[in-house]
Amino acid sequence: MFYLRRSQFLHTFNASPDESEYYRCLLNRENVGNSLVMIQPALMQYSVDSEESVPVLLDIDSMKDDVILLLDTFFYILIWHGKTVAGWKAQGFD
Repeated sequence: MFYLRRSQFLHTFNASPDESEYYRCLLNRENVGNSLVMIQPALMQYSVDSEESVPVLLDIDSMKDDVILLLDTFFYILIWHGKTVAGWKAQGFD
């Protein structure tokens, strides 16, 4: 309920009626899994130690130096690199 109340599906402030209806229409057309990702984004953690991704909480404690975080909001994909991983990228260890 926390994420639904804060989402663009209920709050229409600073959005045109067309934009509000667009997001609501998308919510109604998608399946349950995609609708849940629209309401509460999925944050996945990738680490050097494990081969699988691990779901983590949407919290500041998830931001560690040696991990990559991928946030899937259905509309956008955001990737965050920790300090150590960013250093590896700068050195060309992609």
